[in-house]
Amino acid sequence: MVAVWKRYVDQCGQAFSSTALFAQHQPFIHFRDAADRCPNCGGRLYVVNSHKREVVTLHLGAFLAHETLRRCGHCDVGRFRSSELAQLVPEGGNFGYDVIGFVGRSLFVEHRTALETVTALANQNVTISESAVRELAARFIAYLSVAHLEAGPALRKLFALNGGYILHLDSTSRRHSRKLLSGIDELTGLVLLNVKLCTETANDVADFLREIVDRYGPPLAVACDMAMAIRSALRDILPNVPVYICHFHFLRDAGKDLINDDYRKFVARFDSHQISKKLRRLEQQFSPYLKSHAETIETFLNAIDASSSEQINKDVPYEGLLAGMVCSGLEAQRQGDGLGFPFDRCTLNFYNHLLVLGKTVKVLFKQTSCPKNQKLAQKLLKPLLALQADKKLAGLARDISDKTKLFDDLRCALRIAEPGANAGLHDQGSPIDIPPVKHAVKALRDQLDADKETLPREVIKLIEQIDRHWDDLFREPLQVITSDGTSLTILPQRTNNIMEHFFRDYGRNERRRTGIDFSARRLNAMLPDTPLMCNLKNTAYLKILLGDCTTLEQRFSRIDISLVRDSLVAARSAGKVFLKPRKVRKLLRRISTPYHFAIEGLKQAIKRLENQTTCP
Repeated sequence: MVAVWKRYVDQCGQAFSSTALFAQHQPFIHFRDAADRCPNCGGRLYVVNSHKREVVTLHLGAFLAHETLRRCGHCDVGRFRSSELAQLVPEGGNFGYDVIGFVGRSLFVEHRTALETVTALANQNVTISESAVRELAARFIAYLSVAHLEAGPALRKLFALNGGYILHLDSTSRRHSRKLLSGIDELTGLVLLNVKLCTETANDVADFLREIVDRYGPPLAVACDMAMAIRSALRDILPNVPVYICHFHFLRDAGKDLINDDYRKFVARFDSHQISKKLRRLEQQFSPYLKSHAETIETFLNAIDASSSEQINKDVPYEGLLAGMVCSGLEAQRQGDGLGFPFDRCTLNFYNHLLVLGKTVKVLFKQTSCPKNQKLAQKLLKPLLALQADKKLAGLARDISDKTKLFDDLRCALRIAEPGANAGLHDQGSPIDIPPVKHAVKALRDQLDADKETLPREVIKLIEQIDRHWDDLFREPLQVITSDGTSLTILPQRTNNIMEHFFRDYGRNERRRTGIDFSARRLNAMLPDTPLMCNLKNTAYLKILLGDCTTLEQRFSRIDISLVRDSLVAARSAGKVFLKPRKVRKLLRRISTPYHFAIEGLKQAIKRLENQTTCP
C-alpha cells in the first residue's frame, strides 16, 4: 500500500503535494504484519487491538496510519507489528525516521537554527514547531549514540588496521557547569566517547577510561594535558600505556609558574596609571586631525621605526603626528601572537611601547617652537612622563623581562609556540624529530642547573618541572604491528591541540546554530553524545555505522526503541546540575529564601510565646 501511495504522489509531480491533494481529508492507510502464522510455533495469529495515529514522513507527507497488532495464541512471543510501518516511523512516534534524520543533519551538520529547520521542512510539506524540532534533534542523538555503541566491535577492527588507536583526552566546561570529557582517536580523528562529569575527579576519569577499554581495547598511547585527575586515572587504569604530555600545555603551565606572580603585581601597578583611559580621551580630542589626515597617518604608522624616532616624515602635519602616536599607543594594547598568557604579555609590550612613544614625543616637542603644537604635545607627553617616572614599575618590568627571556628560550628549545610565529592556538610545533628538541631542552636545563644557587625560586621550580615530566615529554616513537602484519612507526602529535580545536569548533558551530554563546546553561542542556555528529563526516565510520543498511534512517529503524528511550533518560539526567556548596551558602544568606522565611516565622512564634508567658 505504501509503495502504491508513493508512486501516486510521485506521479502528481511537484505541482501537487500530498498536503494540497488532501487538504481536508488525510489519506488513510492500513498496516498489519504480512505473516499469518507465528514464526516460533507456526500457530495462528490473533488480533489483539488496533489503533490510529497521524504519521508524517518526507516522501509520503502526512497520513493516518491504522495499525493492527496481533499475537500468537499458543506461545508468548510478544505482539507482531507491521514491519512496513516500523520502517517508516518509530513505535509510538508521529514523525518518520527521514524527518528525524533531516532534523539531525540540519541542526548538527549544516548548523541551522531551529527556525531555519522549520522553514526547510515547511518547503517539503512537513508542518512542525520549533520545540518539536529540538525534541527530534535529541532523538537523533539518542539513535546515533545507540548505533555508535553497537558499532564498537567493527570500530575495533578499523583501529586494528592502523595497529591500534592513540587516545587524546581532554574536557571542557563553562563557569558553574558540568565538564564534558571526550576522547578522540588521533589516527582516524573519530570521537570515541563522551561523558558529563560534575567534577573531574580521578575516579570519574577512571570510569571513563574503563568504558573506552571495554569498547575498543587498550590504546597504543594517550596524549593529555597536565590535569592531575587524568594523569592519576591513567596510572591506575592504563599503567603500561605510554603517556605523551602536550608540549603546549607544559609550556603554558611552566610559564605561569615562572611569571604569573610578578606579572600580576606589574599589571596592578600599571593599571593604577589609567593610561588606556587617558589615551582614549586624547583620541577623541585628536579625532578631527585623524579624519583630515587619515591617509597620511596610516602611511606614517606603517613606516614608523621605534629604534630611530628622530627620523620622522616631514610631510606629515604636526597634529597628525601626535594623532598617529595616540593611535599607535592604543594599537599596542593588542600586540601578541594570539596564544594568551604567558606567551602573550600584552601589558608588558604595551608598557615598553609607551616608553618608546614618550621618547618620540619628546623629540617632537623639541622640534617645534609653535605654542599651539607644544600645547598639543604636552597633553600626550604628560601621562607618558608619569609612566616613565615610576621607578617601581620599571623595576618590576626588568624582573619580568629576565624571566620572560628564559621562558622564550624554553619555547625556542621545544620548537613550539615560538615568539613571533603568529600561528595562534593552531600551532602544532615545528615538524622536527624529538631527539634535537630533547637535546636543546637538556642544554638549557643544564645551563640553569649550573647557576642553581643564585637562581630565583620560580626558576628552580621550572627545573623541577622539567625533571618531573621529562620521560612523558620526550618519549620514543611507537612501533606497532597492524592487523595485516605490517610494521609501522608512529610518532604521536606533540600537542593535544586536536582536542582544543575540537571543542573550539563545536562551540563555534553551537553559536551559529543557536545565535548565542556556548554558555554553561547550553552545555548542561546538551546531550553528552552530541559531539558524535562530527564522526558522520568520516566515510569509513559511516560505512561501519550503516552495516548492510543503505541510509542512516534505515539503520535507525532497526534499533530497539527501548534502548533509545533509556539513552535519552540517562543523557538528560546527566544534564541536571546541583548548586555547588559555596553557591548554596550564598543562596541561603539571602533573606528571600524559604529557609529564611521559615526561620523568621519561628522566631516570631517564639517571641509571641514568651510575651504570653510573661504577661500576668
